[in-house]
Order: sequence, then structure tokens, then C-alpha cells
Amino acid sequence: MVSFWHGLVALLLTTYQVFFVPYSCGDATTYAGYLILVNSGGYFLYDVAGMYCFGLLEKDMALHHGLCIGGIIIVLLSGHDACHVVSGLFVAEVSNPPMHMRVMLRNLGKRYTLAYELAEYCYFVLFFFGRII
Repeated sequence: MVSFWHGLVALLLTTYQVFFVPYSCGDATTYAGYLILVNSGGYFLYDVAGMYCFGLLEKDMALHHGLCIGGIIIVLLSGHDACHVVSGLFVAEVSNPPMHMRVMLRNLGKRYTLAYELAEYCYFVLFFFGRII
């Protein structure tokens, strides 16, 4: 559930930042950009700690989360160009809410419902256009 809420909050904040806050290369990090990076960095730390505690942390996921946390720290310390990382987060997070909705509906025994099918199609379309293209 934490992952769902992080994805939703990150998507809403990055959507605002990407579409409504003009930026160019070298701009100082905005307050919204700072909040987005702190939110996502905190989530990555939480996720690594949770996977470690439950014995689910594998090398590839540790490397992935470590690189994400390191990149966020570098951008926060530099004080500029967070807009580019925020744009990347937008692309990465755009498909997460329907992905989590599919899992929640499946766990509730609603696999063969219209809601599940809609969530599944939304997920695949957003994943394809957001991450593959």
C-alpha cells in the first residue's frame, strides 16, 4: 500500500512540475522539485529497508535503488537541475497507479471484473507509451 501511495503522490506532483512549471537546463531546484525528490528518496530508502528486513533484497534491486538514491542525493546537494530528474520520475511513475490497482483487485478476488480489465489495459498502454517509447 505504501508503494501505491508513493506512486500516486509522485505522479501528481511530477505532473504538476512537468506541465505547469516552466524550466530550462541549469535552473535552481524549485520547492516542488525538492518535495518530489525527498518523497521519492524516502520511498526508495523505505523499500530497501523493507526488502532487507523480509529477506527479499536481491543484488539487482539493491543496485537499482542505490543508484536512484545516489542520483537523488546528488541533485539535492547540487541545488539545480532537479527538473530533469522530476521529468524522469514522471515517466517512470505514470504507469504505477493502474499497476497497483490490478494487484489490489486481484488480491480482493476481483480478477474477472470490468474494473480489473480497465486497470490492466490502462497499465499496459501507459507502460508502453511511458517507458518503452
